[in-house]
Amino acid sequence: MEPISLILVALYVILIIIIGVIPGRIRGDEAFLISARRLQGWSSGFSIAASKIGGGLLVTYSALVFAYGWEAIWLFVGYIFGYSVYYAFSRRLHAESKEHNYYTMADYYQKHYGRSVGVWIGAVAGLSLFGWILTNLMAGGKMVASLTGIPDIAASAAMAGTIAIYLAAGGFHAVVRTDLIQYIAVVVLACVVAVALRSAPPTTVSDVVHSTAHESMSVGRIASFFLAGLFFPMGSAELWQRTYATETKRGLLVSIAIASLSFVVVGVIMTVVCLTLRGPGGGIDERQAELALTEGVTSRVGPVLAGLWVIAFASAIMSSADTFMFTTVSAFVEDVLEREELIHRSQRVVFMRVGCVLVAFLGLGCLVFFPGVVAITFYFVGITMSLGTIGFAAWAFGSRIPHYWLPVAAGLGIGTSTLHAVVAGVTPGTALLNIGATTFILIIGIVDGLRLARK
Repeated sequence: MEPISLILVALYVILIIIIGVIPGRIRGDEAFLISARRLQGWSSGFSIAASKIGGGLLVTYSALVFAYGWEAIWLFVGYIFGYSVYYAFSRRLHAESKEHNYYTMADYYQKHYGRSVGVWIGAVAGLSLFGWILTNLMAGGKMVASLTGIPDIAASAAMAGTIAIYLAAGGFHAVVRTDLIQYIAVVVLACVVAVALRSAPPTTVSDVVHSTAHESMSVGRIASFFLAGLFFPMGSAELWQRTYATETKRGLLVSIAIASLSFVVVGVIMTVVCLTLRGPGGGIDERQAELALTEGVTSRVGPVLAGLWVIAFASAIMSSADTFMFTTVSAFVEDVLEREELIHRSQRVVFMRVGCVLVAFLGLGCLVFFPGVVAITFYFVGITMSLGTIGFAAWAFGSRIPHYWLPVAAGLGIGTSTLHAVVAGVTPGTALLNIGATTFILIIGIVDGLRLARK
């Protein structure tokens, strides 16, 4: 990479650290844990959008566009429907959180189903969130390495270290403050690159990786992506946390509207960029496309735009990774350690500061055990969708589902998808098997609850 590109990236990293470390007007333990529950609609909305538009989504979605063209937009269509449905539930969740001081997804389940279910949901949510840390660090390392020439693990370590610094200093409030800058960087810089590509020499991404014939997306695959988007918000522990942190119900509506609109904007921009790179007629196999987006862009733009492209990707990845790191630590410190009375409530902030650093580097150590970004994304989509299915069931049936069925549903869902991943490899079907097994057990639980109610 040219020196000017490296200078731009270094300046951006310094800016993010400064913004994250400076505490701002909201201070104290409540600011660290949940921004003192004073987020406005616009800040919450941009934070929600930034947390979802990360490395896993960008790599997976670009691979789908290269392979299937405009049909890949079904993933974002599902997200929009999912957030619309989630809003109906979140109005009640927001009111409950103010009354009972919820901090995590598991707080809701403990209130309605007891402490043991709260611990179990907290552990599953922590596993799901940790998977998204891995996805973003892996995607970020590969992308930045392909553009800068440094080793993958060094690029991932630089991103993890930067995030750990401002998370340990500012916690949740630092996440929200940096999300706004990161989201603006993603959208603005992606638009600049999209415009530049339209006037660049006609090199296509097929010059970077092998091109294949374009194929139409099957009905089953369209359904799987739509369902992923539909169930994903309800299973996203970080979204629940932002619901608790938003100050008013009107602000909650504004935040969901901003997030939904953001998916439309980013989906269209990414589709235009990928189709411009792909060129007419040719498709690219998903397995070959993890680096095609970054390498395709840098082959057609100058050093300044290449540096801005690195910043755009780094912004998307860091805005997701910091969210997942903080929420993972929340899940284990508050939902497991504190509920099991292994630490006192007054110690939670100290443990979370340490935990933010430990989780960042634990994620780095775990990268060697996982395959490519697309595959790992589909596996953890299944776990998140399982939590979403449980959330819908809890919303619709409440305490009519006996509490012991919820851990069984989550456990069987994870076990089924893990077995499929080991035997057949990770595919979109892995996620669908998870949601199918979870739904099957929940149906049994609902029937059991109705039976007990008749006695």
